[in-house]
Amino acid sequence: MTEPARAIRKFEARDESAVAGVWYRSGRSAYTFLPTWQAFTFERAQEVFRNVIRPTCDIWVGTLHDEVVAYLAMRASYIDRMYVDPIEWRKGWGTLLVALAKNLSPNGVELHTHQENHAARALYQKHGFVAVRFGVSPPPESAPDVEYHWRPSGQRLQPSAAEAGPVFGQRVAGAWYVPRPSAYALIANAAGELAVIRTAEGVFLPGGGIEAGETLEQAVRREALEECGLELGLLGPVSRAIQLVYSQAERMYFEKPSTFFTAVVAGYRSGSLEEGSELLWVLPHEATSLLSHESHRWAIRWRASAPAADRRR
Repeated sequence: MTEPARAIRKFEARDESAVAGVWYRSGRSAYTFLPTWQAFTFERAQEVFRNVIRPTCDIWVGTLHDEVVAYLAMRASYIDRMYVDPIEWRKGWGTLLVALAKNLSPNGVELHTHQENHAARALYQKHGFVAVRFGVSPPPESAPDVEYHWRPSGQRLQPSAAEAGPVFGQRVAGAWYVPRPSAYALIANAAGELAVIRTAEGVFLPGGGIEAGETLEQAVRREALEECGLELGLLGPVSRAIQLVYSQAERMYFEKPSTFFTAVVAGYRSGSLEEGSELLWVLPHEATSLLSHESHRWAIRWRASAPAADRRR
């Protein structure tokens, strides 16, 4: 495929059926976990696009040899829809449309996507979007979703103080703190004990920093498997906090926006424990005495005091 064969242009009336087709095929392929989408028909997709999306959004289409294969629908700075035909997945269209959205709204872009839509979440996070809120999509889907924001370079993006949670640790005047988004698991066994990892650097909840292209859930699952050989079944994010820390090993200061998940053990993988790490099962009050980071101790206290409904939020 040569570059001249690929183009992005404004939506035209003649594109309506083709755009609805892209939306329908992409949604059916991406949202296998949503019964409402699996029951969605092409005729209904055409109706919703014609009566809801087209009148309220500015729309651009991506074309390949003049055939519509992708589209972006925006309401001011908000990405209302962004879909790529499955036959064109992983060919760069998502990156092109995200770049277009940033050019159209240079002061910032917002969007929602489903928590289980891992490919979309990895794309947005790769391009600098930050998860600021977890919730549930409107009915009839009523599925776990996540809100992402992007802000241009020079504007530090972070959730509001209430959304980001409390800050722990002492900020050293004049020191530059490298942001390192992280995810940790509060893993309880049948006896009510919590899993903690003892290393040469201290005692921590299972988890760690998010690698490029990972979602929060993927990161905490990977870390738990690497650190202590535990395969996790996640229940959901329960709290967020920021930990300021200095790493002796890396000789750097880090600001770690941390999301804490409740989790249960779904399986074990023998021989997966990292060298120098020790998995301990301790009662919550013992964990708060052992853990090195105050944000981890706070997350345990928050879990114990929060209503049951909030723990699954």
